[in-house]
Amino acid sequence: MSYIGENSSFSFRDGCCEGIGDTGVAGTAALGKVLASEHRRFCAGCDRFDGLHILYALSGAMAESGRDVYICENTDMQSFRFGIPLLSVDCGVYITFSGGLKIHLFGSHGEAFSDKALSRVLSGRECLSPAKKGRIYQYTSFRSIYLSNIEDSLHIAPPLKAGVSCGNSSMRSLWREIFTGEDEHLVFQVSDDGSRVSAYSSVFGFISREQLILAAGLSRISGGENIFLPENFHIGADMEGVIRYSEDAVPENALKQRFLFDNLWLCAALVSRNAFCTGSSLIRDMYAVKREVAVEGGNEFSGKSFRTGSGRVLVSRSGKNRLTVTAQSYSTEAASELCCIWSEKLSRKQ
Repeated sequence: MSYIGENSSFSFRDGCCEGIGDTGVAGTAALGKVLASEHRRFCAGCDRFDGLHILYALSGAMAESGRDVYICENTDMQSFRFGIPLLSVDCGVYITFSGGLKIHLFGSHGEAFSDKALSRVLSGRECLSPAKKGRIYQYTSFRSIYLSNIEDSLHIAPPLKAGVSCGNSSMRSLWREIFTGEDEHLVFQVSDDGSRVSAYSSVFGFISREQLILAAGLSRISGGENIFLPENFHIGADMEGVIRYSEDAVPENALKQRFLFDNLWLCAALVSRNAFCTGSSLIRDMYAVKREVAVEGGNEFSGKSFRTGSGRVLVSRSGKNRLTVTAQSYSTEAASELCCIWSEKLSRKQ
């Protein structure tokens, strides 16, 4: 995981802020004032009613800093992200309590905050109190509009035949609006409030999210288009028609590719277009192995990637004194060997 750092209330990583210990109203309000110094117009959502004190502490701090905030008291993250560009806000803030307090941050198109944007929040200062306060507006969830948009854009008539496995009851009910929810041949495993998905097929076996994304992009490549993928996306996606980009500067064309950010739309598109039978990407072997290495202080390899004859190695910070080594290759054996070699190499640097 990409780790940026922490303050007294939050740990900053992977586009979100994770509460440290018993982070309460005061720490959340302080974060709201820092965000208000970077952005001018917000929407904020929460995944359950018993977290409203955190939602209003955050929104109230933004309003006190002169910013307007649109809030939705009970919504799922996928519907919330869909609504961000519709509200024409600069920043979306979504609060969830799965595995502790987490505050997810999104840009104006619904894209997760990059490491660069998150580091600005970590090092930012609280916004000074303005002469004029902002306003808080309430709105209802975009859930029904979001589901209708999926149906209309893909020209489908739900439910599509596929199983859904998800521990979050709200997210599971959302996915079952599009899929039957039970099927012995194809099952989607949804986790992290809908931000992660993988699949199991009786024909192809386990299918990672990266394979699902590549399968969706292949139809565009075959039609003469380019697809835009993050620079840390699996090395197996390197082919003609794929353009890599830095997540600190997401190009406009990538923001238009919905399958990169919207997992429900992605899976519905694959099933409705029968891409599991025609997508050659599902036959590609794309394996990744991760291992954490203990370090002291900083490390010269953090944030770097290395190409080898059998794959690629990515090194990122995963904690104050930890690095994560991610080895990508075309077989589990090669990925495991790469991960082991580089883990030992980094350990010897201490």
